[in-house]
Amino acid sequence: MRKIFSPVGAVIVLMFIAANARAKPAITEISGKISSGNTLTVSGGAFFSHADYNPDKEYIVSAWDNMENGIVDTTTFSSASGQEMVTDPALQRNGSRYCGRGYRWTSTHTYTNIFGSTVTTYNMYGATHFETDLPKIIFASGWFMFAEGFSEGINYQAGDLDQTKFLVLDPPSIDYGGGGGPKTYFQTRAGAIVPLRTETEDGYLSESHGALSSWSPEGEWHRFDIYANLDQPEGYKIHEFYVDGKKITRAHEYYNEAGAPLRFERIGFLPYQFPGDDTHTWFQYCDDMYVDRTLARVELSETNIWNATEVRHKELQIPLSWTDNEIKFIFNQGSFQNGETVYLFVIDENGSASEPYPITINNDSTPPAPPQSLLFEN
Repeated sequence: MRKIFSPVGAVIVLMFIAANARAKPAITEISGKISSGNTLTVSGGAFFSHADYNPDKEYIVSAWDNMENGIVDTTTFSSASGQEMVTDPALQRNGSRYCGRGYRWTSTHTYTNIFGSTVTTYNMYGATHFETDLPKIIFASGWFMFAEGFSEGINYQAGDLDQTKFLVLDPPSIDYGGGGGPKTYFQTRAGAIVPLRTETEDGYLSESHGALSSWSPEGEWHRFDIYANLDQPEGYKIHEFYVDGKKITRAHEYYNEAGAPLRFERIGFLPYQFPGDDTHTWFQYCDDMYVDRTLARVELSETNIWNATEVRHKELQIPLSWTDNEIKFIFNQGSFQNGETVYLFVIDENGSASEPYPITINNDSTPPAPPQSLLFEN
């Protein structure tokens, strides 16, 4: 039987698709002087909402600290000992004055931690963002560096605590269904086959991503992100891992306990160090700690193409207020240079990015309208 094409039916289908399609964010204007610490306003549309708006907090993200005050905010981060505050310019990211570092000696040492306290301990035990009511959707990000010579002298021995975790999402201490919820992290690990590797763990599952030098060569700063959505149904991805904006392909991306009331309780930055000694420099460095309850965010990028397939230099911006058509944020130059032209993107809660908007850092003039010819891909 011959099928007859119906224009009316086609129109109905197109109307249905249009009605159910969600527009991606669109930037029409950016106002304010583009220099570090200034408040800028992004105008446009389809920004939708930003989760976790709380007028009692300085920021609407769950937690943020770039350490540039020389003391980390203790209302959002805590630790029994804390990372050591580092002021040596040679160890900083470009444009940064302070960072933290972690280490685990065999004997006690005295140092000043990132909270401004003098501590005597053998373990520089990171920084933790802790909440008893963290939701099931978390976006955590941080910049990390491993000192040159980090891998020297790391010798695996059976029974040793050979892991060093540098970005961790921990479940509550309550044991849910025998699994305790999902434990998710980036880590280094010494081993007989791969001397030094990065690894992640989802509940009972762990896997290797190859040598650490593939992602974070010693002596270089790199950004690591984790996005976790525990509201996904059984059989769907719950974790996404990124290094310098590139998504890391992983095999273990699913619930391993169907129906368990999984959630997170703690987000840690350099929270765990394997036993070192008092000779080797197995320091790990940390900067720009960021935690949010949504993928929705504002970012700067070195290129006008937003994707998750290539390594990119990107810097998170700190939102102050967020509506569907306007976002106010504190400009975070990060390690971009004065006079450099970069591209601003608004990303919604589903991970869809706007077209790029070019801006020049520390430029007093009004930013130009974005050219329509700029490339874009998800």
